[in-house]
Amino acid sequence: MKKILGLDLGVSSIGWAIVEEEEKQILGMGSRIIPLSTDDKDEFSKGNAISKNQKRTLRRTQRKGYDRYQLRRQNLIALLKQYNMLPDSNLIKLSKIELWKIRSDATINKLSLQEIGRVLLHLNQKRGYKSSRSEANLDKKDTEYVAVVKSRYEKLKESGLSIGKKFYNELINNEYYRIKEQVFPREAYIEEFNLILRNQQKFYPEILTDDLIKKIRDEVIYYQRKLKSQKGLVSRHICNVV
Repeated sequence: MKKILGLDLGVSSIGWAIVEEEEKQILGMGSRIIPLSTDDKDEFSKGNAISKNQKRTLRRTQRKGYDRYQLRRQNLIALLKQYNMLPDSNLIKLSKIELWKIRSDATINKLSLQEIGRVLLHLNQKRGYKSSRSEANLDKKDTEYVAVVKSRYEKLKESGLSIGKKFYNELINNEYYRIKEQVFPREAYIEEFNLILRNQQKFYPEILTDDLIKKIRDEVIYYQRKLKSQKGLVSRHICNVV
């Protein structure tokens, strides 16, 4: 006897029924009610995607991001201590414009080891936008946000400035300039990192070796975990029950 399990998705419920195929008899049925607030139901009826767990998922993602930032920071501090590059309290307490000045100067002038460490801690705070889009979806149209980020990066390349130099120039002209709202792609920050470390390596070749620079860049500041496979969450809408 072949049985078929059928599912029906409603606005606020999921209905199910087990049917005997040959005799066309209903062997069992029921429903699972999903409580929705009035606002959620209205959004769902309009075709907008909603989830009862959306806020919880968002907060969990924020916690993970913060925890991973703290882990990167701890690993970076351990390396800075090891190579006598950990900045003192005076460098940690630099004003915003002073900090951006050091970061701007780092691409062309010699910094002390502790100033280099301060710049690295600053670079670790903001790593830029990185798409998680798979190769199969690379041809899809960018969102408005991503298009703006890419456009901003193109203008930066045309100016020939590093991110540090650009923001320092902006702050000189306007001390209230909103840096937080100016996001660049991850590659722009990595390019600045490489530019700074290549310049400082000329002054500290025995300390800033290629291996150390690669470790700081690829294993600490810009380390990126691979996305976990979600194949286990995929289920079939209709399945046969024997």
